[in-house]
Amino acid sequence: MGASPPKVEFGLDDGAMHTGASRALPLVQLAAPSLLSPSRPDALQALLAFSFFHQQVRRRRLQKQHSSGAASGPASDSLSEDLAEEEKFLFDDVLQLVADRARAITGADGVAIALAEGDGIICRASSGAIAPDPGVRLDPRSAFSGACLRTGKIVRCDDVENDSRVNLQACLRLGTRAVVAVPLCGQRSVVGLLEAFSRDAHSFNESDVRSLSLLGELILAALRPEQEERLSEVASAAIFDTTEFPRTAEARRLS
Repeated sequence: MGASPPKVEFGLDDGAMHTGASRALPLVQLAAPSLLSPSRPDALQALLAFSFFHQQVRRRRLQKQHSSGAASGPASDSLSEDLAEEEKFLFDDVLQLVADRARAITGADGVAIALAEGDGIICRASSGAIAPDPGVRLDPRSAFSGACLRTGKIVRCDDVENDSRVNLQACLRLGTRAVVAVPLCGQRSVVGLLEAFSRDAHSFNESDVRSLSLLGELILAALRPEQEERLSEVASAAIFDTTEFPRTAEARRLS
């Protein structure tokens, strides 16, 4: 069994829970004025491409089941594996585009997107010089980003030097002065978070927080219901598990 990725803390408004069906169209209508102007099309284009891909995947699966009489076998298993891998690859592209767009819109020096995966909350995409690398494990019991996951609420720190919730030494070592974490709230529970970092104190305003929230909705809208259900189960286990986490070298360095 491979070693677990390093776990670190990435780093007050209410979060909201929506169903995929209810959020997709209103999201586009709400986001259009501020996020989806001609100069900011990447995240929407990625979402539309992802939605189209889902339709193609379902169509190919139905065609395969019809032609084979819904029989299972090596060929069917291979097709499912190929489609799943292709879908994951495209979803990673969506996450990266959203991370890049979030950094450009808010002026952040770093952005990270973390989702439930395996037995924890893992950074899946990052953008900028002071964001954690993809694969880094987030500690859901941390005082800042962990609080965002546990409460499902936006958590904002305008100045790390005056906020006891953050690891001050780790933030200063990374050059971070301001942080905002936005929960990704699925129908049942939080499934991850979108976090932005800045080298300057008081860098994020309410407009930035709203933009991050809308971009978070783009991520949620790209999830199929069964994906969101699986992420909710993993996230609930990871966030509310009281078992002591192993102390990795990276976690010790940042504590």
